Amino acid sequence: METDIAFSDLHGSAKLDGQNYAMWHRKIQYFLHPKKILEHLTTSMPEPVEPENEQTAQYRRELDAYNKWRDQDLSARFTMLSCMHDNLIREYEKYSTAKELWEVLKNAGTELSDEQQVLAVLRSLPEQTCGHLKMVLTHNEQIKTFESVTNHLKLEADRRETERAHQAALVAHAGQRKPIKANVGINRLVQDRASPKAKARTWPHKVTRL
Repeated sequence: METDIAFSDLHGSAKLDGQNYAMWHRKIQYFLHPKKILEHLTTSMPEPVEPENEQTAQYRRELDAYNKWRDQDLSARFTMLSCMHDNLIREYEKYSTAKELWEVLKNAGTELSDEQQVLAVLRSLPEQTCGHLKMVLTHNEQIKTFESVTNHLKLEADRRETERAHQAALVAHAGQRKPIKANVGINRLVQDRASPKAKARTWPHKVTRL
């Protein structure tokens, strides 16, 4: 059950995106260990050389051992690849063994290309509050580097902060205004109509029908 949960996690929010390697490589090991294929991350086995004359019993044993190891190695390698985002799969599927793939990922660490960094940042934006911004930046051809996307996010953060401050000021200003009684306007109209100036006006006044 715990293994199933870990695998589900690695196929969801915990997929390798280039910024979460430190945690991802731990979870991969937690998942591979109970399957008894964890050692494939650090070991390799050469394919036995077939004898020129005829297959010997020793060669067949070595070949059986290699085939078993190869199947397990493919399982470990495919597990790692399936727990990455698509853009990383395309980049790292060329490595043929789990050990080779593991070492390359370890050396790469968080050193990502500009495109990978941009994609990682955009994927991290919350859909609920930044869905529109995420879509705009994804389709903006000028957003090609990590620096450019972070600059846009800073500008957006400043804009939202200014907007919040403006709204707070409006609310505070509205709270300081004296409440107007509902009948004040009516009373004033009655007083105006009763005044001598009002009686001197030319009637009838134009009435605006609602």
